[in-house]
Amino acid sequence: MPVMKLDENIKTLNAEIDKTRADINKMRTEANRAETEMYRMEGSLKMLLALKDSGLSELELPEKKEEEEDEKKDLQ
Repeated sequence: MPVMKLDENIKTLNAEIDKTRADINKMRTEANRAETEMYRMEGSLKMLLALKDSGLSELELPEKKEEEEDEKKDLQ
């Protein structure tokens, strides 16, 4: 007759629940980051469309200075 060991099953189920909970939290974090990035891109798109609607077809960008690049490296 088959026997189920309760302690082993309880331990296994608890471990699986913990792993699944951790996976869900990781997915939530990744989804939040993706949503933030999507909003950032939507904002950039709205800005570019507004510039285009105002008659611009090109936008001149300033040259990067070495100081700014060094500051960015320091912040990372």
